[in-house]
Amino acid sequence: MKILFVRLKKKSDTNPVPHLGLGILASILRNAGHDVIVLDYLLYPSDNNAPILENVIDSIKPDAIGFSIYTATSKASLEMIDRIFHYKIPIIVGGPHPSLYGEELISVKGISYIVRGEAEAIILELIKNIRYLEKPEIIDGTVADMDKVPFPDFTVFMNKEFINQYPLQTSRGCPFNCSFCAVKFIASRKWRSRDYKLCVDEVAKAKSLYPGLEYVKIVDDAPTVNIVHFKNFLKEYISRKIRLKMIIDNIRADGIDEELVNLVKDAGSDNICIGVESGNEEVFKAINKSETLDDIKRAANLIKKGGLRLGTCFVIGLPHDNLQRVKDSILLTKELKPDFIFWNMAHPMKKTEIMDWFSMNTAQIYNTEDYSSYDTHTLNIREPVIETKDFTRYQRKKAYFIAMVETQQYQVNVHETLLLFAYSIKYNYLLGTIKAFTLRIYMHMRKKIKKRNIYE
Repeated sequence: MKILFVRLKKKSDTNPVPHLGLGILASILRNAGHDVIVLDYLLYPSDNNAPILENVIDSIKPDAIGFSIYTATSKASLEMIDRIFHYKIPIIVGGPHPSLYGEELISVKGISYIVRGEAEAIILELIKNIRYLEKPEIIDGTVADMDKVPFPDFTVFMNKEFINQYPLQTSRGCPFNCSFCAVKFIASRKWRSRDYKLCVDEVAKAKSLYPGLEYVKIVDDAPTVNIVHFKNFLKEYISRKIRLKMIIDNIRADGIDEELVNLVKDAGSDNICIGVESGNEEVFKAINKSETLDDIKRAANLIKKGGLRLGTCFVIGLPHDNLQRVKDSILLTKELKPDFIFWNMAHPMKKTEIMDWFSMNTAQIYNTEDYSSYDTHTLNIREPVIETKDFTRYQRKKAYFIAMVETQQYQVNVHETLLLFAYSIKYNYLLGTIKAFTLRIYMHMRKKIKKRNIYE
């Protein structure tokens, strides 16, 4: 059979990282003799040169179409399905959004199958028996045995020559129980490692297949659950002289020690970003991260001492949070002195503990679908999808604005400068903005003078 897979992108997506899950499914299906083409819109740097889906369908005439859908792309994905359902081709939807909101998709015209969870073990049987259905069938995937998962095949991706980051999993799943995280409902709490030598073999093979590669991106849900395993992977990667720069997602603070920092640096990464979430003790304890703010501070010191750039992620508006408590997060950033900061808005997903908390505490919950909790380094934040009596939408946006101003995470250009002073008036923070902006200019001039003196 001929299968077409599709993944849409968020507006904030700019790095051409191919979809790992679709690459793995393509490999499984091709090994079984099926013909697979993947249209991953993330590999198109501009929407202007991206192909129109209908033209692709008319050209290749697929027997089935599969969509991988994130909540942030759910609206656009469903609109696209509405455009093409008249083809009467069986459509499969899977990925994080269907895994969480599968029941809500039953009424969507054009969908034949809704896959929840991991699809590697069920995809062949699904394709073998696939047919067009007027009402979709929900199929629950099973937890994959990582030793049986093949290398992904990105050679069938349209525009594959633009791939410059290779997504690699050294493990899958997360045993922790953070109250805001939905990973456990998508990849399960069962942590499964891969043979670390095979992981390095995979990257070595990828270098020969995709000559434009510059980075390998570790996309594990929790790579340091078994710290020995992850260190062994890094040691093997270094010893094999792969020489691709490395990006590592989702490193927990309590998994960081001096040896790990040095290995990450030797593997070609220039930074480690850790999830802090909140600098307020009460808010932090309520999210069940199974680590402490002291763990955060210790890890931050090790990262900076080891010569790596420090990144931190915070979430504004978690349970028990308010405008005053966000200021504790700002104070913590000034203590940690990170090189870059992500300020995210709380985004309660279905099934998560924070969704239950907000529901029980009479919060106003707006449409949480088709929403991204992070807008890349801009003062122009989207409307929050949640508000409580003691932390309104207005206050959440004000908290975000103050955090961005005080930690200098916005871009210095005409548009952002206009927003800076317009929002300073809107949020009654003009004096604070002037002080922070003056300090930013002063520090910038100091750096320029220091740099000039070095060269002189």
